[in-house]
Amino acid sequence: MFEARLQSIMVMDDLGEMSQIRTAVIDVTEQKLVEERLRQQEKMAAVGQLAGGIAHDFNNILLSVVATAEVLLKHPDTTSYGQPRLERILQQSQRAAKLVAQLLDFSRRSSSQQEAVELRAFFAESLEMLKRTISENIYIKFNPSERPFWITADAVQLQQVILNLAVNASYAMPKGGVFSIMLDEIVLEENDPMPTAEIEPGSWYIISIRDTGCGIAQEQLHRVMEPFFTTKPVGEGTG
Repeated sequence: MFEARLQSIMVMDDLGEMSQIRTAVIDVTEQKLVEERLRQQEKMAAVGQLAGGIAHDFNNILLSVVATAEVLLKHPDTTSYGQPRLERILQQSQRAAKLVAQLLDFSRRSSSQQEAVELRAFFAESLEMLKRTISENIYIKFNPSERPFWITADAVQLQQVILNLAVNASYAMPKGGVFSIMLDEIVLEENDPMPTAEIEPGSWYIISIRDTGCGIAQEQLHRVMEPFFTTKPVGEGTG
């Protein structure tokens, strides 16, 4: 989208009277984009700080709940009626702990566990889990090449990304469809157009994830990286 600003100056003659007005059209598209990115960064920094504070406070409460449940489970007076309910409390507490970990990751207050990950094996294992998570009328397609794809990454975070994308895709395909993952390699030369400014020439792996769902409106695409943005109505997912 092109944005412009008009700038006018008055030109005076030898008698000091205005003889003409010169107007220039200045392209401020890039300036507006930079300003918008700065505003977005400031907003995300504030949200991250808030998320980190909430996560730490909630984690303290959660530790107390877990410790109490574990003590009661081991207590000789705990009845057969109470034991499965205490185990349920511990299970839900573990789920809550994962949510806390995600908030801490978002706020940049937790360290990422980097390790060697072979993507073909990783996706094969992840897709088996997805088959038990998303609707049965969604066909999962994955056809990688025979060669290995080694990267250094946080496997837990990567799996969370795949799971979130798959769940979102399933919401977009209520009557069924196809969720596909493609794994490939590309070699970028010095003069090739780079996908993003951070990418340098060399060999890169490409992970392409597609679905046959309804998609997202063009005017909302610029918001897809916002962590709390969603197009879903209340009660139908978190985006």
